[in-house]
Amino acid sequence: MIRYLIFILCLSVHSMMANAVTISGTITDEANKPLSFASVFLKGTTTGVTANVEGRYVLNLNPGTYDIVFQYVGYLKRTEHITVDASPITLHVKLQPENFKLKEIVIAADAEDPAYRVIRNAIKKRSDYLTETDAFSCHVYIKGLQRLDSIPKRIMGLKAVDLGLDSSMLGIVYLSESESQYNFKQTDRIREIMISSKVSGDNQAFSWNQASDFDFNFYRNLIDAGNLSDRGFVSPISESALIYYRYKLIGAYYEDGLLVNKIQVIPRRRNDPVFSGYIYIIEDTWRIHSTDLYLTKEAKIDFVDSLEIIQSYNKVNDSVWMPYSQTMLFWFRAFGIKGNGRYVGVFNEYNLNPQFPKKFFKGGEELKVNEDANKKDSVYWETARPIPLTQEEIDDYRKKDSLSKIQNSKPYLDSLDRVRNKFKFNNLLLGYNYYRRYHETNFYVSSPLQALNYNTVEGWAPSLDIGYSKEWKDRRQLKLNTSLRYGLSNQLVQFKPQIEYLSKPERFRQWTLSGGRYVAQFNGNRPISEFVNTLYTLSFGENYMKLYLDEFISFQYRSELINGLMGTFNLSYHNRSPLNNTTNYTWADDQRFTINRTDILNADNVLAGNQALLLHVSAGIRFKQKYYTRPHQKIITGSKYPKM
Repeated sequence: MIRYLIFILCLSVHSMMANAVTISGTITDEANKPLSFASVFLKGTTTGVTANVEGRYVLNLNPGTYDIVFQYVGYLKRTEHITVDASPITLHVKLQPENFKLKEIVIAADAEDPAYRVIRNAIKKRSDYLTETDAFSCHVYIKGLQRLDSIPKRIMGLKAVDLGLDSSMLGIVYLSESESQYNFKQTDRIREIMISSKVSGDNQAFSWNQASDFDFNFYRNLIDAGNLSDRGFVSPISESALIYYRYKLIGAYYEDGLLVNKIQVIPRRRNDPVFSGYIYIIEDTWRIHSTDLYLTKEAKIDFVDSLEIIQSYNKVNDSVWMPYSQTMLFWFRAFGIKGNGRYVGVFNEYNLNPQFPKKFFKGGEELKVNEDANKKDSVYWETARPIPLTQEEIDDYRKKDSLSKIQNSKPYLDSLDRVRNKFKFNNLLLGYNYYRRYHETNFYVSSPLQALNYNTVEGWAPSLDIGYSKEWKDRRQLKLNTSLRYGLSNQLVQFKPQIEYLSKPERFRQWTLSGGRYVAQFNGNRPISEFVNTLYTLSFGENYMKLYLDEFISFQYRSELINGLMGTFNLSYHNRSPLNNTTNYTWADDQRFTINRTDILNADNVLAGNQALLLHVSAGIRFKQKYYTRPHQKIITGSKYPKM
């Protein structure tokens, strides 16, 4: 019965998709210039799409009669009444610039600009609109793109080619799309679930697009720009906005019976953390209608030269407006490298009365990427993406996805390994690595030069580290390694094998088994560097490092028990034996060697040898720890409380 119902459901969905009709076209201004990222939606809803950078849009609708709204910041909204039947429709739309209805206002020299009246009212209503909805959920689509425009021939005196940079890297360097379910509850509790992800050139990767990083809510006093700055930026309608901004009323126009004020936002001082640009505010309700604001280097942003934020708000019901589309444009230049990027988001399918489970926001998880998020095929994306791809983006996907298949194939990776694994004479001194990238394994032997040391107990004591590592697709890791050491003076053979297995990466669960016989300093923190001790022993005839022989076996288990609580369990057995000086060789004319003993309390008992069974249990906790969950991975984002 269940299988039958699933079959009927799938058949119904397929039938609905088959009946959908495509409405497509371009959105331009009166001079036929494309209006990039203009909004297209059904009147009275947030169901719709967004035009791409070329102004092209694609909207799929079932047969019926619709009022389709075309909107762009700085232009008059246009509504088209159309009837959809079985045939595709081509509909090109021209939008007209704002047609200000206000008569020219003559402002006396000592009079206040009318913009201040609007801003003061908006400031009074700011907190009401900030907390207007106790909770909501919505669907978010984000497309991110970054590109390089130019690379200099030299960077800081070095050839760009020698640094791995050349003209072949120009163009798109990052292209990704994602869909998320964004959930919010007052105050500032969020949980985002990424349901689909696509990254150009890597079909195994998951997008780093994130709706919460895309949340520029100008109803807040301070706007958090994430990694672009350590400090927040003052909203044009914050409680303290009049201290930071001057305002100018550019004009006003009517839209659907509402009077919309266009106000220029002007920083009072350079270097303040403020925006420039325009904010549109609806008369009487004093809501934000849309924004076109930007930050520059003068506002002390990092990594980019300028950042522009374009927002459009739409009605969700008769009393609530929510963001529908948001575009973030940025430009950067560093060491002669120039580039730009954009992130475009479409917010729709709002639910203002979501019934969240009781502990939905309690665990600290702010983002979860579903395991099948990167498994969606091209057919899915053709129907799911609300912003059509440009030809450049189509070519980038096609080119990089084809290259990815080749570059991740076994023959290709094996050919790279054959070149890299070729043994050379300098490997005898510098160490050697043997890779099998397709199987994600690595075998290594350390450089003997890095571990050549001298002390009065062992004399010259060369050592060697040998290891093997393996990583699986689910991020589990196995590491096998051993340290070998031989004292030429006391003829003591030492070894210290260890097995380390990361069994559950998302819980940081790790098992470690080690043992062997090895010299150790009396102070377990190893405060004296072997290199420094070698230098002092040979050059100055002083032997500060004191050693004993530790024959041991140790087991350790480490895991996150609950979010923020990390526990460690260690059980070890030690058979400790004293060691004596066996050489007094030094380059110094006057050697001042002391016996190999320590001045700590009960030193006689220590030097006589002893056995110990040690149990160590510890825990560290960080309250209200926030984190992101990706398949088989947990990324800690921090907490406002210190770690204990």
